[in-house]
Amino acid sequence: MRIVIELKKDANPQVVLNKLFSYTQLQDTVGVIMLALVNGIPKVLTLKEMLEQYIDFQVDVITRRTKFDLNKAKEREHILKGLVIALDNIDEVIEIMKTSKNIPEAKQRLNQRFGLTDIQADHIMERQKIIDELAEIEVKIADLEDILAKNQQNSATACHTMPCYLQVCRQLSFPAFQTGVFCKRLSLRCRVRQLLF
Repeated sequence: MRIVIELKKDANPQVVLNKLFSYTQLQDTVGVIMLALVNGIPKVLTLKEMLEQYIDFQVDVITRRTKFDLNKAKEREHILKGLVIALDNIDEVIEIMKTSKNIPEAKQRLNQRFGLTDIQADHIMERQKIIDELAEIEVKIADLEDILAKNQQNSATACHTMPCYLQVCRQLSFPAFQTGVFCKRLSLRCRVRQLLF
């Protein structure tokens, strides 16, 4: 960027330049403490040394972050290789899991049969966690379907079974027998909100 200032014939260019430096930000003074820790030792640095230390620090940060990401990727790769082995031999893996007395025995048999590590066997054994979660979801679905099926449910019962709705009923001072339709709509909303949040 280039700025051209045209002066009158009798103007002194140096005086104008000094005024520009004094009254504008063309020239500014900033106080900087050039003290930094270099290898754990406090040291006053020049501008060049400060820039070099900053660049070295950034390189170190990037190196450590990359090593961390690499280790995480290798851990995940190790787990995925175990899951691939299990998928390739899915029938035998399921048979081992079904015939084992408990989870530690199943893990030990998987390790011996397929040469898996404990971490790989743990992730294969998460099948039980998935089954448990599925059972919980099925119970929740049945509960929600039951709520939807009971449209004729007494509003007073809904108030007692839904803490969220009961609180609203009290705040609005609605008697339970006057809030039949309101109860059905709000109880469903409260139940869905409890499940989502």
